[in-house]
Formats: sequence, structure tokens, C-alpha cells
Amino acid sequence: MSSVSGSEPPAPDSAPLRVLAVEDNPELREYLTLELQDAELIAGRSTAVTVAPDLQHAIEVIHGGGVDLVLLDLGLPDSSGLDTVFRVSEVAPAIPVVVVTGSVTEEQAEQVLLAGAQDFLVKGTFSGAALQRLLRFVLARHRHTLELFTSMAHNADDDDLTRLESLGAAGVGVASRSLGRVTLAETYPEAFASARDEYSQLVHSRLEERGLHVDYQVSSRTRAVAWDLGHLRATPRDVVDVHLAAVRALTEGKGRTRARALLRSGEGLLTETLGHLAAFYRAQALGRPSGRGGPAAAEAREDQS
Repeated sequence: MSSVSGSEPPAPDSAPLRVLAVEDNPELREYLTLELQDAELIAGRSTAVTVAPDLQHAIEVIHGGGVDLVLLDLGLPDSSGLDTVFRVSEVAPAIPVVVVTGSVTEEQAEQVLLAGAQDFLVKGTFSGAALQRLLRFVLARHRHTLELFTSMAHNADDDDLTRLESLGAAGVGVASRSLGRVTLAETYPEAFASARDEYSQLVHSRLEERGLHVDYQVSSRTRAVAWDLGHLRATPRDVVDVHLAAVRALTEGKGRTRARALLRSGEGLLTETLGHLAAFYRAQALGRPSGRGGPAAAEAREDQS
């Protein structure tokens, strides 16, 4: 069982799947560890369980990197209820969360899922086999979602790089127009350009974070950009358009090696931005404050005035 301190880089596909169990009850923590440690929830990968007794320690572990799934108790010493799910989803929008709770009504279950959890379990009603089966389904569903979100920027071979470059300015909005809706780029061109520039800076900063082992607070800045786009009523397709425009701007005139590095840097950022955008709309649906947005939203307000 892993400790709740220290940081490590994201695990490669061959490394153990890391499950973070956030639970203040030591007996349940031990039970979850016994049932999941070394289990094969994804084919070819064993499971390593990390435990945290409260939300503060859980967030520290998440910030350290390498967490693949979170089991989350809603009644922690420093957080309770839906706010617990919101806080985890906000700091880790690309990590699936499964709530483990004492009891839940149909209305509460709907709110838990709306707040960002992928599924939930009621304490005392599931076996170890049922727990593993549910987590396998959650991880498979999450993996398919990520593949969908990143399909336009996932590969960095010559054909894919050429395709992304050829989309560029001409391709911005193609995905959205295919659905018959007006794109963000067409509705608020200046706000779109501002979002593209901010996103470009994030891709570059993420690359330097990983290469130089420095902290440019990319995660918190990504959340700000996503919520800014939310204030503009952006859709996931609009986020892909911003991503493609930023990637083209960053890779234009660069060598293939540099371009591939930037593309790979942008892969995770796209998923993270989409996750934060979903969190923004969940917050609005549940009546949580979401502020006025950043530079891109300000540009749009000026366009309307």
C-alpha cells in the first residue's frame, strides 16, 4: 500500500494502474486495499492502491501525478456531500471518480453523477468481485471517452501531423459546422483568437513543465481557459477547434521533432480542457457560482456591447 506523500510522473501503459482510495474509515480502507491490490482491472496491468484519509491528502496525491482512478467517500473529515465530488473533479477532470457512500436516494445518485462521478457504490452492499467488475466497466467507458476526445490529435506520425497542419485555419470550425451549428470562431472571432492564444501558451508551458521539471501551474490555468470557454457557451467541438488552431500556430515552421513534441503535449491538455468544460456546465446545472470568465469571455462581452 502506497503512502499519501511524494510525487511521481504519469505511469506508462505497462505500469500498475494506480487507484486512490479516499476514505476516513481505516477498516474500509484496508478492505478496499485487500480487494484491489494487484487486481487486473485493465488487461495486462496490475493495480496499486494508494490511500488518503481526507480530501486534503487526496488532492496532494492527485497533484503528484499518476492516479488513474479515485474511489471517493462523501463523508470525509474535511469535506462532505456533493462538494467533495466537485472539488476532486475540478482538480482532476480527466480522472474517473467512483463514489463510495453509506446510502443514496435516486435523486442523490443523479446529483452525484451530475457533479462529475462516473458511478457510485453503497457501502455494505457490494462484494470484492462486484467492486472489481464495476471498476473495469468505469475504466473501459472512460478509456473510450478519452479516445473519442483525443482522436483528432492522438497520433504524431507524419500522416497525422500533415492532416492537422492541413486543417489549420481552413479546418477551424469544420467539426462544428458538420453538426449544423454556428461555431465559436464565427460567433466571437476575437474571443476565439484570445482562447487560441491562451491555449497555445498552455501547450508550450506543459511541454516545458515535463521537460524542465518546473511548475507553471498549467492545470489551474487550463481550468481558467475551459471555464472562460464555458461562459461563451462553447461545446466540446469548439474546444477541438481551439486545439487545432493552437496546434497549427505552434507547429507552423517548426521541424518535425519539435512539432511532434508539441502535439503530444497537447494531447493530454485537450482531454483536461474538455473535462474542465464539463465541470463548468455541471456547476451551472447545480447552481454553483462560476464567475465571469477570463480574457476570451471579456472579448465576447465587448463584441456584444
